[in-house]
Amino acid sequence: MSNIALSWAFKCHVGNASAKAVLLYLADRAQEDGSCAWPDVVKVRVATDLSERTVRAALKALQERGLIVPRETGLRLNMRNETGDRR
Repeated sequence: MSNIALSWAFKCHVGNASAKAVLLYLADRAQEDGSCAWPDVVKVRVATDLSERTVRAALKALQERGLIVPRETGLRLNMRNETGDRR
């Protein structure tokens, strides 16, 4: 768990509550540098009480807003971006 990532996620302007819940879930499981393994959609669904379809849509929205960046080994939280603007 990374307190830095969680603090960043709480400050982010995400645009909707579902995407914010998914971002907070990812931040809670991230390393200090913002890296984390690929999320298991079922685990995210159970933890957030969202549907699988909503979780997938939230992950897509977070990626489109530049808040998460896919990598070969997982994903990285883009902790330089708090506005949800693509940077």
